[in-house]
Amino acid sequence: MAIAIELALKAYLLHRGISDDWNRIHVRHDLLKALKSAKRAGFDGAPPGLAKIAAALNPYYKTHTIPHMPAETIASVCWLDACQRVQDLITAVGTAIGVQVLGSPINAISRERG
Repeated sequence: MAIAIELALKAYLLHRGISDDWNRIHVRHDLLKALKSAKRAGFDGAPPGLAKIAAALNPYYKTHTIPHMPAETIASVCWLDACQRVQDLITAVGTAIGVQVLGSPINAISRERG
């Protein structure tokens, strides 16, 4: 989930002309910096609640310690809702950069099963 947030926001930044090198040096794996940078670059499509999800994941994601998240941090997030927020983020970034984002993988699996 964290990597999806990071890559979606960095895709927006790349589209706005921010170099991959700049992202690598200044944003790194910091989800809150990525969100702040995307907003500064004009992105206004962050879904409600995304900042809270990013804030919960950020200390662990940017230090590669997600497996060590405390139980209370894990319990503080509704992960089903978080998945929807990330899907909404990807759709919003796609819209902002002029790319149509097709249905979610969950919907594709449902269609395949009949």
